Amino acid sequence: MRTSNWIKFTLGALILPLFAVAETPMANFTIANNSDWDFYEVYISSSSSDSWGDDRLGSDILYSGGEQSFLLSEGTYDLKIVDEDGDECRQMGIRLSGNTRLNYTNDEWLDCVFPDETTSSSSEATVTINNTSLWDIYNIYASLSSDTDWGSDRLGSEILYSESSYSFTLSPGTYDFKFVDEDDDICTMMGVTISSSRTISFDTSEWLDCIGSDESSSSTSNSSGYYTITFVNNSLWDIYNLYASLSSDTDWGSDRLGSTILNSGEEFSLTLPAGEYDFKFIDEDGDECKRFEAQLYENRTIEISTDGWLECID
Repeated sequence: MRTSNWIKFTLGALILPLFAVAETPMANFTIANNSDWDFYEVYISSSSSDSWGDDRLGSDILYSGGEQSFLLSEGTYDLKIVDEDGDECRQMGIRLSGNTRLNYTNDEWLDCVFPDETTSSSSEATVTINNTSLWDIYNIYASLSSDTDWGSDRLGSEILYSESSYSFTLSPGTYDFKFVDEDDDICTMMGVTISSSRTISFDTSEWLDCIGSDESSSSTSNSSGYYTITFVNNSLWDIYNLYASLSSDTDWGSDRLGSTILNSGEEFSLTLPAGEYDFKFIDEDGDECKRFEAQLYENRTIEISTDGWLECID
């Protein structure tokens, strides 16, 4: 029988058991330039470093429409890209593990380069889809729940391969998502609130649960038997690992965050079958918080506060 520490959350009751997963020693980091600008310099440095180091492109140029991959030790990195006009985009605290793909469209590039000049930059949120299922995802649609059509495919010509992640930006609002895999199976998530940067993750069992649902199912009245749980990290610590397993299981399974970090001030969502779950979180310092026998029979949002985190890890 597992024993537990208990945590207090602002919303809901949920948090988890603990289990260490072997880390992948190397990460393949791909930058896809789908903007209209050529990238002349790319700097990738450990977030703990005080300098950017050498230009990773060297004498190469990452042209518009091209992509470049870098093999790096697994870890947390800061990224700086300089385009043909000398404009800079910086993204800090990117967690790299396995295969991680970062895509820049025109809007995403402009939002990053001119954060104070684009109308949407102050309110746009980065949505990362983390695919750890056995299937490649060929199409991703994200539309406001009030819209009458799905709009354009967010992947464009890209494919979200198994064991990879893909990011794009959305303005805050309530969205419906549709994912189509290599077999043309469809997974939909309806009524998802986007208010800050967040990650939506699918492992194999979650993907199978989702594609078994009717496309018109709503997230609040869910005949398919799976629900969305959103963790809002309002503590002072970044969360590096998150495990979720049925209370009847004997092990924790894989890290649900994958290559993602649940940074302070951000959100992370999981789709899980209805049931009773144990959860385990591990923060940037290696401190662990666990909660057991949490009920999931409806969509839930759980806020992790600083006080709640400190009580849980004691």
